[in-house]
Amino acid sequence: MNWMTAGHGIVHSEHTPEELRTQGQSMHGLQTWVALPDGEEDCEPSFEHHAADSLPEFEISGARIRVLAGEAWGKASPVKFPSPILYVALETESVAELTLSSELAEERALYLVCGSANVAGEFTDAGVMLVLESGVDVAIKLSPGTKGVICGGAKLPGKKRIEWNLVSSSQEKIDQAKIDWTAAVQAGGNLRFPAVPGDENPWIPLPGN
Repeated sequence: MNWMTAGHGIVHSEHTPEELRTQGQSMHGLQTWVALPDGEEDCEPSFEHHAADSLPEFEISGARIRVLAGEAWGKASPVKFPSPILYVALETESVAELTLSSELAEERALYLVCGSANVAGEFTDAGVMLVLESGVDVAIKLSPGTKGVICGGAKLPGKKRIEWNLVSSSQEKIDQAKIDWTAAVQAGGNLRFPAVPGDENPWIPLPGN
């Protein structure tokens, strides 16, 4: 699990080694953006890596469960977050039936990367975020070969705004970040968005600029 907290601003660079580009590769993953509570939006940026064996993994009714962040079924992830969060990966080889308790989180959703599920009598396929009713237990039946996540947490007040890779509850902060990013692109880094050590590649400009 790679857990990046953008906070008041972070720059990152990802490159595939040349030998892998030549030989070819495949990757199957899911990148998730998690909104910070309003009071934490300007926190210090950080990056954490948690090895696979540090994440609780167990089986429930035929579904293999891994707790990526937060707490579920009495197991807790080492990932730290400033408000209650639920982020669980699930995978099945055969049919699996389980109940998502209302106590898992105030808000819950199911997203399937592949496979399908019957959720309280409603069929859902891969690529759809199904928001579950709050305050009630929800029965789900997962088809064989299904992979996905259960996500959610405490309800956040207010409204979050997103423009490109910039997220905030304040439009004014997003507007300022756009100015700061454009300046960083032109200068190769600044106080708000410093250069990545050892990477002199061109920066990605703000769309439309």
